[in-house]
Parts: sequence; structure tokens; C-alpha cells
Amino acid sequence: PSGKSKMDVYMWGAAGGAGYNYSSGGGGGRVTHTTAGAGGYTSGTIAITGSPTFKMVVGQGGSATDVATNYTNVAYGGGGRGNVQGHYGVGGGGGGYSGIFLTSVSHSNSILIAGGGSGSPSASDGGNHYSGNGGGTTGQDGGQNNSSGHLADGNGKGGTQSAGGAAGATNYSGNISTAGSALQGGDGDHMCGGGGGGYYGGGGGGHTGNHGSSGSGGGSGYI
Repeated sequence: PSGKSKMDVYMWGAAGGAGYNYSSGGGGGRVTHTTAGAGGYTSGTIAITGSPTFKMVVGQGGSATDVATNYTNVAYGGGGRGNVQGHYGVGGGGGGYSGIFLTSVSHSNSILIAGGGSGSPSASDGGNHYSGNGGGTTGQDGGQNNSSGHLADGNGKGGTQSAGGAAGATNYSGNISTAGSALQGGDGDHMCGGGGGGYYGGGGGGHTGNHGSSGSGGGSGYI
């Protein structure tokens, strides 16, 4: 904008989406009661020198449609995909980051980013499998499922200032959770939510057969 020397910015990343409870067929599962991760918050003042071009991304909330053996859609702003294999009960998609970039949307051109929250898992065995919130400096780790038979480190980790969040451990064949990466949340394992988008995205949670799913990580913010 002509004649302006600065702009004060307040931005929020998008929340993750809710998953669906297990259903053996017909898409009859109800939306899970596990809450998805909230979007993060970032603020700052951007100096305007000369005539720069700023690109803005407004994160899209994560979502899910109860389908069998499929992924959710990627949310705008790098939200990772929720997933289910072999029956109904998909995990929720991760929410996208909101960000401002200089000249073009790329990791190296980031000025300000607010991280997205992760989608909720759908498998209810055990507990403590909460969804990671977006950052801020660091996205929140997803909750580790407290079922006694669940694999250690099954929770997806939050994105940081230097790396995407690690994916949760899984023993579920045919499907592997993925780590977050620059501007992109990872995909969840079977019945797990997607990681939140961010400066570095959160990792997808992992599933342990007959012992449920752990939460996924939120994406990090950036200043």
C-alpha cells in the first residue's frame, strides 16, 4: 500500500477437523467426541520498504467425510490428511497454517506464520489421545494413547523452528503415518488425524492394532 511504512498483523492458524467413530460398514459412525487441535496465534509488525509484494495464506479448517479405506482432503495451508483402512471411522484432517510471505509462498520467504491444529483420532481404545494445538514457536505434541498395549512414541510430534514433527510409531500394515515438513503437516495412520500445517508441520499420529490411536502434532508458527 502506498505511503505506509508498516503493518500490524494478528493471525490465527486453522483448527483441525473431527474424525468419525469406528463403523463396520455403511458410514454409520458418529462424529468422535475427541476434540481436534486448535489453531495457533502469531502477531507482529511488518516494516514496509519500497514497493514489496506480500502473499497471504488464510488457513482452512480440517475436515472429514466418513469414508472407508481412504484419506481426508488436504486443507489449504498444508493441513495433513486423516486416514482409515479397511472400514469406516476416518481420522480428522489437520488445519492449515495462516501466513504472510514476501514475493511468493515458500518456506524461505516466510515473514509471519501461525500454525494449524491437528485433526482428531477416531479410535477410542485407551485415552489421553488428545490432538496437538498449533503454535506459536512450537506446535503441541499429540497425546500418547495410554492403552497398556499401545506402542511407545505412538503420538505425532509438533513442528519446531527447525524441523517437522516426527510421525507416531505404528504396527498397522499397509499404512504408515508420515512426519511433518516445511509448510506441510504429516498424514495420520489408520484412524488417526492429520498433522497441522505450519512453518514446519506436525507429524501424524500412529495406530497400534487393537489398542487404538494416538494424537497428531500441531504445526509451528514463525516470526
